[in-house]
Amino acid sequence: MKKNNANSWLEILASEIGGRVDVVPEGWVTISQVQTSMGMTIGEAETFMRKGMKSGRVERKKFRVNTCGAGTRDVWHYNMKK
Repeated sequence: MKKNNANSWLEILASEIGGRVDVVPEGWVTISQVQTSMGMTIGEAETFMRKGMKSGRVERKKFRVNTCGAGTRDVWHYNMKK
């Protein structure tokens, strides 16, 4: 493989594996954010969100974000439907 071609492959792989992050729209929060703001345990916040999704008042979507120490990963975010 030519050096130029190898560099192109490395650039593509680097951007796909670790570089891409999503912009999380305003209003979308993680379980940890709900837990902290509501003074709940993680389990209580998960139950709260599950009930909200079941009733149709909460929607859930994964966004790729930077995490402390773990690089980039997909994280569930929640939003209250209007």
